[in-house]
Amino acid sequence: VQACEWIEGLHAPSVRADNAGGASLAVGHLVKLGHRHIGHLEGPPDNRLTQARTEGLQAGLAANDLALDPQWSLTGDFSLESGRAAAHRIAAMRDRPTAVICDNDEMACGFIAELQRLGLTVPDDLSVVGVDDQRVHSPERMVEIECVEIPVESRLAQPAHAGLVEAIAAGADPTPSFEDALQVQYVLDAVSRSAD
Repeated sequence: VQACEWIEGLHAPSVRADNAGGASLAVGHLVKLGHRHIGHLEGPPDNRLTQARTEGLQAGLAANDLALDPQWSLTGDFSLESGRAAAHRIAAMRDRPTAVICDNDEMACGFIAELQRLGLTVPDDLSVVGVDDQRVHSPERMVEIECVEIPVESRLAQPAHAGLVEAIAAGADPTPSFEDALQVQYVLDAVSRSAD
């Protein structure tokens, strides 16, 4: 049973969140606040979550007649450190985005904490949205982040586990009998602001 991440073309049961929809939801939220200059801190390019979230971000931008400026497209590795490194790159830009969507909360926490160390205020100088709402256990997690919730434990892991147990108990090969794409939701904290 594939849970959260998946392999395209693998014929197996799957429970995963709507990662593309989550990134598109984040774009829509920022656009409603008036942001037209939105950056992206993506995860590793070969990661399926990164790919789905990038597709959703691009679709969300296109739906609002926007495009991602290549200089505002940064690559991280889902770590706090890559978030901190991205903050240095954004802070050094003369023409910065007004908002950045980070592909996970760990990068968002590192990004926000480092921006603050560099003298930029979130959300006054830059709005930040993380995608996944995972609990990060570090001093950087003390910063509030606004995020799109990807319910891994309660709504991804439990159905995947139940499907696998059911197949084993029935003596069956856990062949594809279900594919759930779970809805995501926006969790509002105080780190985005209107773009004026």
